[in-house]
Amino acid sequence: TPSCTIASQPGANATSLTVTGLSAGTNYTFSVVANASDSQNSSAATASARTAYAAPGAVTGVTATQPSTGTVILRWKAPVNVGAGITSYKITYTQNGKIVTKSVTGLTTTLSGLTKGAHVFSIVANASNGVSSTTSTVSLLVR
Repeated sequence: TPSCTIASQPGANATSLTVTGLSAGTNYTFSVVANASDSQNSSAATASARTAYAAPGAVTGVTATQPSTGTVILRWKAPVNVGAGITSYKITYTQNGKIVTKSVTGLTTTLSGLTKGAHVFSIVANASNGVSSTTSTVSLLVR
């Protein structure tokens, strides 16, 4: 558990303190003690806080294979930074001029009934605290 002591000069009126270097998703308890000038009397206050997670990073290693006509299998690797924990992945592509989205929980998905032609597939990771700030894409000429 990280610990630090901040000493203030007599007469100082500090009302806030920024603490850096904390770990994401960790509970911390902070105590503030005010000592009287006679060193006899003091008062304390305690507050608890949980640090936030960063949004997940981008998925990596995206590949697309075509095992049969109109079918594509997408595979990818989970982001290194998973934020608060990956809840799903969102795949987006265009089919017949319309944007199609699919949500999956694993690291692979099969898309069927695709029209022939060039397709760009985009994948983002979703977590309870946000979405990847970077979209990973792969292109494939569907036959």
